[in-house]
Amino acid sequence: MSNPATMLNSQRTSFSNLACLVFIILSYVLVPKNYCQTGGEWSRFRGPNGTGISLATGIPSTFTLADANWRVPLKGEGHSSPVLWGERVFVTSSDAGKKSFIVQCFKVSDGLEVWSMARPQELYRIHQFNHLASSSPATDGKRLVVLVSEPGAHTVFALDMDGK
Repeated sequence: MSNPATMLNSQRTSFSNLACLVFIILSYVLVPKNYCQTGGEWSRFRGPNGTGISLATGIPSTFTLADANWRVPLKGEGHSSPVLWGERVFVTSSDAGKKSFIVQCFKVSDGLEVWSMARPQELYRIHQFNHLASSSPATDGKRLVVLVSEPGAHTVFALDMDGK
């Protein structure tokens, strides 16, 4: 006879895997394929073609904080990759003290915040090399798709480019 706790954990794992798969598929569908030719938008994790390689020119081969055009503090902690579309850069973070998941949008030119939004996030135990805001957002220039992980569930939500 199976242990009910083991069965429940198996169901949670299956659901978590399904939610991650849905997010990956949505990210793939939303990202245009022709941007990898131009170095264009950095619309998802590891860029437009998923390799982490940009064809843009003039990018330094080494980078220090002194090379940055601007720096801004995030409203929480996060390990996700930023995404870039046009003159906007989007990042996610999580504030464990406030139990919130945060999405911020900044102007590329000067780092000024364009908008931010926060939603409740249930806390859970994480791996030492992971974080509550590890999933990178993805965009098609019209929508920003974000995955929020919580105990027993993953939630995918979409915002327009103005954070609504």
